[in-house]
This record gives sequence, structure tokens and C-alpha cells, in this order.
Amino acid sequence: LLGLAIFASAAQAVPATFWGVVPQATPSAEQFQRLRAGGVDSVRIQIDWGEVQPARGGALNWSGIDSVITKAADSGLEVLPFLNGAPAWAVPSVWVPGSNHTVKAPSHLPAAGAAATAWSNFVKGAVARYGPTGSFWAANPTVPKHPIRTWQIWNEENFKYFVAKPSPAEYGHLVKLSYAALKSSDAGAQLLLGGMFSRPKGGKSTKEKPKRVYFASDFLEQMYETTPGIKTKFNGVALHP
Repeated sequence: LLGLAIFASAAQAVPATFWGVVPQATPSAEQFQRLRAGGVDSVRIQIDWGEVQPARGGALNWSGIDSVITKAADSGLEVLPFLNGAPAWAVPSVWVPGSNHTVKAPSHLPAAGAAATAWSNFVKGAVARYGPTGSFWAANPTVPKHPIRTWQIWNEENFKYFVAKPSPAEYGHLVKLSYAALKSSDAGAQLLLGGMFSRPKGGKSTKEKPKRVYFASDFLEQMYETTPGIKTKFNGVALHP
């Protein structure tokens, strides 16, 4: 009984939207409803740029994401999207070192040149679709409106499986680009850093040049050092322990 009392007290102490999940596959409508019935408040999903815009200059195709947003909203779940990936026409993909040619990742982040412009347009498009005045809500009036206000930029940016050559400076620049794009479309939008791999194997090694793996704390520290003004360009840090 004492244990149950302690658990109940702890459960009441957390914020109203504390419990979230990260599904590894897209849940069905029934599964979304089961999550909500079980006490889950939010769901983290990927919005992959390469899937939304596979062709250079092509229109942004949100149909796959629309389906997930619909099921989540119908179940009363908040959505935390992480914007990630790059189509091959924007950033070439390369084999991830040490993966035995089984995994590819973008060779670098879309933080400069034409790729940066295209990335910014993708970010603006996502807000225009799912933000407070998003076209998705206007086109689907029967779906409960849960506009997305918090956006996560990239995933495990300190680890080679998501960018072949992780770079704190390059990521810092991507964050600044993304912040500007978000704010231009929704002044109240918030930016969350991509969830960093806490202590990946080899993260402390200094022998590999360029570094392919960073400890999260080292990556964050170097991002601050190499990106002037970065601390005002995001609202939270995410960690994958």
C-alpha cells in the first residue's frame, strides 16, 4: 500500500503532458487510441525530407505524414516531429563507416548553399502544413485541431548513422537556419535540438579524422564554441540515454 501511495503521488507530480512514446513503426488508429487510453500524452514521429520531396524542385508531398497526424489528433495525442534526412539531390548519401555497406547516411548536413535554401523551404512548408494556421487543419475540419508548435531538428546529430561526418559547427548553423525558418512561419514556434546519442562507443577517441562519433556533452560544448549566438536559437536540449 505504501508503494502504491508513493507511485500515485509521483504520478500526480509530473506535468499534464509528461508521458510520450517513440514508435519504431507507424501505429494503427486502434493502437493510437490504445496509447491514449493507457495514459500516453504525446508521440514523437519522423518527418523525413527525402520522403516528402524526393525530386529536385518537386512539390512537397505530405500525404504520408497527414495520415499519422490524423490518427494522433483523433486520439488526442500531441505530436512532436523531428525533421530529418536529406534527399540525394540535395545531399549525397554515403556508406556509414563500419556498417559493412549496410547503412547509408547524408555525407553532411544541409547547412550551406542550395541545400540550405531547400532545407529552409522544407521547414517552412512543414509549419505551413501543420502549424497554427496550417493548411492541413483547414483541409480537414473534422480532425481535432492540435497544431504543432515545437519542432525537433535532426536526430542523433553527434552520431555517424544520421550524418556521416558529424560536425558541431555545421549542426549549429543548421539550427540557426531552422530557427529562422520556423519563426518566419510561426512567431511562437519552439525549436528542440535533435536527440543526441549520450555516450556512443568511440566518442572520446581523438584518433579518427574526421570524427564520426561524439559524446553528447562534447558535441554540445563544441556547438556553443563554434556557433556565436546559438544559445538564443533553441528552447531545449534532447538526449537519448
